[in-house]
Amino acid sequence: MYEKQLEQIDGARTTLETQKLALEQLNINKEVLDAQRAGAATMASVAAAMGGVDAVDDAMGQIEEGLADANEIGEALSRPVAGGLDMDEDDLLAELEVSLTLSWSLSLEIDLTVSLIYIYIYIFIYRRSQGPWRGAWTWTRTTYSQSWR
Repeated sequence: MYEKQLEQIDGARTTLETQKLALEQLNINKEVLDAQRAGAATMASVAAAMGGVDAVDDAMGQIEEGLADANEIGEALSRPVAGGLDMDEDDLLAELEVSLTLSWSLSLEIDLTVSLIYIYIYIFIYRRSQGPWRGAWTWTRTTYSQSWR
C-alpha cells in the first residue's frame, strides 16, 4: 500500500518538475520575444528617424553620385592641358632633334656675333691709333692707355 502511494507521489513530483521546467522555458521564451519586439521597435524608430529605406537609398545614391563626380574631377585635373602631348616616341625624338639643331644653330650665331664684336673692337682700337693725333694705344693690365707722340 505504501508502495503504491510512493509511486503516485513520485509520478506527481515528476509531473510537477516537468511543468516547472516547461514554465521556466516559457518565461525564457517570453523574455526573448519581448527583447526581440523591443529590438524591432527600436530598429523601426531608428529607420523612421533616418527617413526609411527610400531615404537611405536616396542618400546612398547621392553619395555614389558625389564619389563619381569627385573621380571625374580628379581625372579632369590629371589630363594634360595641351592637345599636342599625345605624341609617340618617334615624334618626340624628331622634335628633340629639331630643338637641338636650333639650339646648336643659335649657339653658333652667338659665337659668331661675339667674334665679330671682338674684330670690330680690334679694328676700332687700331684705327684710333692711326688717327690724326697719332696716339698709340697700349694695353696695360687694368686699362688701355694712350701715349702721345
